[in-house]
Amino acid sequence: MPLQVHPLPGPAYGGGSATGYLLVSRGEALLVDPGFDDTLGALRWAMERERLVPGDLKRVVLTHTHLNHIRALSRVVEWTGARVCLSATEGFILENYADLVKKKAEALSRAPAGPPRRGPPGGPPPLPVSLPVLFLRAREDYLKYWGGVASATGDVLVRDGESLRVGEESLRVLFTPGHSVGHICLLHPSTGALFSGDHIPGEGEPYLGPGSLEPAGSAVLYSYLSSLRRVDVESPRVLYPAHGPAGGDPRARIRELWGLLEAREGEMLRRARRTRGLDPLEACRESGAREGPALGLALGNLVGTLEKLRVDKKLERRGALYFKR
Repeated sequence: MPLQVHPLPGPAYGGGSATGYLLVSRGEALLVDPGFDDTLGALRWAMERERLVPGDLKRVVLTHTHLNHIRALSRVVEWTGARVCLSATEGFILENYADLVKKKAEALSRAPAGPPRRGPPGGPPPLPVSLPVLFLRAREDYLKYWGGVASATGDVLVRDGESLRVGEESLRVLFTPGHSVGHICLLHPSTGALFSGDHIPGEGEPYLGPGSLEPAGSAVLYSYLSSLRRVDVESPRVLYPAHGPAGGDPRARIRELWGLLEAREGEMLRRARRTRGLDPLEACRESGAREGPALGLALGNLVGTLEKLRVDKKLERRGALYFKR
């Protein structure tokens, strides 16, 4: 019997509804991203449909450790005894989750309400925006969203190219940093099914700006573009994303995302030529992004693009403004 795939859609919270996947072969199961607690009902239903008991779920694979992918992790592990598999980088974040959330919240309590307008002399200042400052603003809101998840330890730290078995089927690990620093995808070579997490959404684009728990930096977009190539060479055929519709052509989505990122670079260079200092926040608002989470996500992605152009020596940054070199 071929690999059985059961989507487990999650609720739409502030961080977005993340779909997990229960994969079944010959009486064994593997779960890709447990999601929020609300998905536990769907998980139980899918396992009952396959006539599986809790102990038949052997592995839980985390594509990355953002909250909307791991909130239910402890309950799933407690219920099934499954082993947790993830990359070493995400394993560090998971093991230090509570401490990282606390430190980020403390930093937010000292952060200004908006991006600084001037930076220190002698070089580029820190990144002018971060997702939490714009997306959640207050320390209390940050703790409400990201808090409540205990630190945990991954049982299996996987590497690029390794195989994970479920029943008689094998899944290949693809290391795809970008959206998060240790993101992974899973590929089922026999069918070309790609379980892409947040790396390749079914529609729209992933968040590629300053990190929520991970350190921010200009390398995010470079990592992401390299990871798109990593997936493309595997010639995946069917997309199973955490966000957006499943069943699409992964390689078509890769071309679409690549074109979108290139188009944004070109547009920002044109804007920088026309203005005396490109303000990312104003540029987002001019493009139609509304206040609230949508603005924070759009602004983060825009800053990621601008920082890449700065490192490419096509733009320079003075405070929060970008200028054509």
